[in-house]
Parts: sequence; C-alpha cells; structure tokens
Amino acid sequence: MGTIDGIFYVDPRICPPSKGNKVSLGQIARVVVRYIDNHPARMHEDFKRLALEAIRDAWPCQ
Repeated sequence: MGTIDGIFYVDPRICPPSKGNKVSLGQIARVVVRYIDNHPARMHEDFKRLALEAIRDAWPCQ
C-alpha cells in the first residue's frame, strides 16, 4: 500500500481529480488490482511498474 500511495502522490504525470473529489488509498489499490487482473500475462512483471501504469492510466494529465 505504501508503494502505490507513494507513486500516486509523487509522480508528476499523474493528475488526480480536484481536491473536492479526493481519491482514497483504497480506490487507488482497486485501480491497480483491476489493471493487473485485466493484464494477467504481465503478473510476473515488476509490481511498481504495473502500479505506475495503472495509476497513470486511471488519472492521466491532459
């Protein structure tokens, strides 16, 4: 959980919703789990890399 929390708040290429719609750690975790579940052939890859991809995909910057 610390890994995904750190990625979410440190990576400048992730743009979460406005402060009025704060994203919880549980929501971030569900996004990561769903992403990995949807890409089962990649489960052997580095978790941090997959989590980063999942989070960037869910909250891209415009």
